[in-house]
Order: sequence, then C-alpha cells, then structure tokens
Amino acid sequence: MAAKYNRSNCEYLASEFGFDKNFLENSIQNENVKFDIKGSGLFNVKTDPSVANFLNTLFIKAADKHISDIHFSSQPDGVHLIFRNGNGSLDEIMVIKPENALAIENMIRTQCNINVSDRESLMDGGFMMIEPKEQKVISVRVSIAPTQFGTKIVCRILRQDEKFNLGNLYMAEDVKEVFYKTLKEEKGLILISGPTGSGKSTTLFCALSHRNDGTVNICTAEDPIEYMIKGANQVQVHHRYRPFAKVLRSFLRQDPNIIMVGELRDNETAAVTMQAANTGHLVFGTIHTNSAAAIISRLLYMGVDRFVTADALLAFTAQRLVPKLCEHCRRPKSIPSSRTLPTRFPSDTYYEANRQGCSHCNKGVKGKIPVMEFALNTQAIKNVIASGKTQDIQQTLYKQPQYRSLVEEALRMSQEGLVDFHDALSVETDFDELSQQTNAAEE
Repeated sequence: MAAKYNRSNCEYLASEFGFDKNFLENSIQNENVKFDIKGSGLFNVKTDPSVANFLNTLFIKAADKHISDIHFSSQPDGVHLIFRNGNGSLDEIMVIKPENALAIENMIRTQCNINVSDRESLMDGGFMMIEPKEQKVISVRVSIAPTQFGTKIVCRILRQDEKFNLGNLYMAEDVKEVFYKTLKEEKGLILISGPTGSGKSTTLFCALSHRNDGTVNICTAEDPIEYMIKGANQVQVHHRYRPFAKVLRSFLRQDPNIIMVGELRDNETAAVTMQAANTGHLVFGTIHTNSAAAIISRLLYMGVDRFVTADALLAFTAQRLVPKLCEHCRRPKSIPSSRTLPTRFPSDTYYEANRQGCSHCNKGVKGKIPVMEFALNTQAIKNVIASGKTQDIQQTLYKQPQYRSLVEEALRMSQEGLVDFHDALSVETDFDELSQQTNAAEE
C-alpha cells in the first residue's frame, strides 16, 4: 500500500477519512508485532515425556538438516525410521520397537487431530511447530496409510523461513526473461506441471512472492496449505465442505487480483479456473502431466472448451527436480559425434558425477536443481488449440526461441556442468503419454 496509509499515520487517517483519532491510536496494531501461532505447537510432554521429547527433537533437527520427509514404515522386524535427505535419497536411521512405535503413532495422530482408534482408513493431516530458541515455524504435512505389516506414516517438513525468490531458482537467461515478462500480466492462466516431488510448489510460491508487493489481493486454494504467504488469503480446501471449485467461486467475490489453485483435479475446478483467468484475474495453478504439451491435452480431456483454453492460457511449464552436480568434483564426459541424442542442440562434451564424491558432496551431487520446460501460449499455439489438433502442439512449441523440451534443457544444463549426463537423459519426455492424452482428447 501507499506510504500515506501506513498503520502509524493516525493524523492522516483522521483528517482524510474523519476517523476518531483516539480510537485509531487505541485500535491500530503495532507494526512491530510478529505473527504468532497459538501455543508452541510442540508435542505435549505431559502426556508421555519421553515420546514427546523424541518427536520434538526429531522434527526440529530434521528441519535444520533440510530433511524433506520422515518415514515411519512398519515392517516384520519393527518400524523403520527413514529420512529423505536433500539429495532425494532415502537413509534408514533406526528400527523402532512396535510398542514404542505405537506410542509415537498415537501422538502424531493426536497432534493432527486424526482419529487414534481408526487403523483402517487412509488419513491426511498436519500441524505446525515453533522451534523454541529461534522461534522458526515448521509446518508438517502428515499422510497415514494402513499396510500389510501395520501403519505407514510419512511426514513432509516445510520450513516457513524459506525465502521464495525467483532469483534463487535456476533458469536459463532466455527463459528467465520471458518468464519475468509473463508474470507482469494482469490476467490469464499460468500452469505448472510435473509429478509429485518435482518442485512445482517451490516455483509456484516463488512466482507468487515475486508479485506479492502489498498492492495486490492474493487468494489461494490449497490442499493442504504448505507455506504462509504474508498478506495472502489462504484457504484449506475440504473434499466435502470446501472443494476447490466452491472455494474458487467464492474467491471471485473477494475482489482478487491473483488467484492460486493448488491443483486442477477435475473438470469443474478447471472450468472455474478458466473463468477466473478470462475475467480479469491472474491465475496460477498446478496440474499433473509429464510434459508441457500434455497440459493442453489434459485440459481438453477434463472437458474444458478448447476456445476457452486458448484464450485463458498465458504460459505453461513442466519441470523435474534432478540431482545437482558438485562443482568441486564433477567430471567432463566426451560424447562421440556418431551418438544420437534427443536434442536439437548437441555438444561434444557434457558432465557426469564423480561417484566417489569429495568432502563437499554426497557421491558427486549436492542437493537438487529444477529442470524447466517453459512454453508460451503464442498465437500459433492458440490456433492449434482452437483447431483441436493437439498432436501438433509439440512441433509448434519447437518454433518458440526460448523453448527446449525437458530432455533438451537437462542436456543443456549437463553441458554447463550442472546436471549429470545420465540424469539428463532420464527426464526424457514421455511422448507415449502425450499420444494417449491426445487421442483421448480427440475422442
């Protein structure tokens, strides 16, 4: 908001709007007050001190060490505690006795307000914790499933102190230029696709943060709410009481500038999303496909009118997360010119991981890096969508200067020493899936 409307300017507000100055001085919140969550969110030590202390330490330390997921996996010999580390690999930490694991499970269920006695149903929940010393907020998303040997619990850890800055995401310069320009638009739809764990949420929140300058009304529909966005109106959807489509219809009466849809799952949600994008709102959303081109076929398969789709889309992307090469020990890999690679931009030299690793990495890699396939909805693409000839989308995309398929972009990143050559080849677009979706859409 403009500076003249800041919280402390009681004089201006009283004179401009005629508000009572005494009321303003007693009512306006101090600007230095920080957001607070009721209670600490820590596990209650009064119930079972040893279990509670174990879980409090577990989640706080895991967040500090950038562990993305904690698994409690029931097996015949006990419950295996497993971490998914920053490189994406699974590391088994210990095996817990069944009787102790049951106490842990019950406490996690209680923390999530999940029925402790129902051991047969699939359950989802979550909770927040505040790290006592530095007051860092940790959000934990919980999924519980009954298995043949007992319960499987997976806890996704989301650090609320993460800085969502587009500049921190790796993008090729030509893609970055076009992406930033697209984010300046005031209406239209930007879709991000990819499988679970492909970094869609991170890219989405980076884009939202880029536009979140205090002058726009941001409304999000999420399942679940993952990260808190300052000033945004975030709604947790519920499959029965607050489904995506119902929440989105409500948003249209909330004077939004920007709307974020956690996932386009069905034709009703997709239809309302398109309506919002075509009526003066900038809309972000995610969808599950394996390529950018498959997004179009997926939308048409969901029953969205092709002319509406052509008008609403601004840009559509697909992405993957792949291990990032250690810059200290990566090795060049020469490729014979006779070898055919799935790219229009081949090179003689790529890079590969040193599997022995070094003191700076884990087996030649350090963390993960997104590979992005970025496509604009140009007039040529609009024409293809409107014609219904979705099988022509991929070839039309190749004509965009900044466009590279997932495997082309991954191989380009391997040329720069960012991605292992073999990992780059593994992200090759599934054109069988694209073909199937195209055929389904045409039918």
